[in-house]
Amino acid sequence: MSDHTIQPESDADTAGCLDCIDGMSVTTTQFLGACFRVCTTCQPQCTCCDGHGRFPAWTNDMLEFIASLNNNGLQPMLCHTCGGFLAVVLLDEDSTSDT
Repeated sequence: MSDHTIQPESDADTAGCLDCIDGMSVTTTQFLGACFRVCTTCQPQCTCCDGHGRFPAWTNDMLEFIASLNNNGLQPMLCHTCGGFLAVVLLDEDSTSDT
């Protein structure tokens, strides 16, 4: 069995950090509402999105998150490095139809 948890890239000690819980700090966005982000105080930031990736608080299953958006005609744009949510675009369901 493999361990799929994300390990911090450095030996940052999150025990003394008052801004987060285990390296993740709580924040809000207009689209997601309550969500998490990598702590800017004690954790290294993603080099791709510069720490702008967000993770929804209502689920820890990103496939469930993606499916819920797809069911509403939306497609999430995720960081290819950390997997955090960056933006949303409309699904183009007519891209395969002949016109």
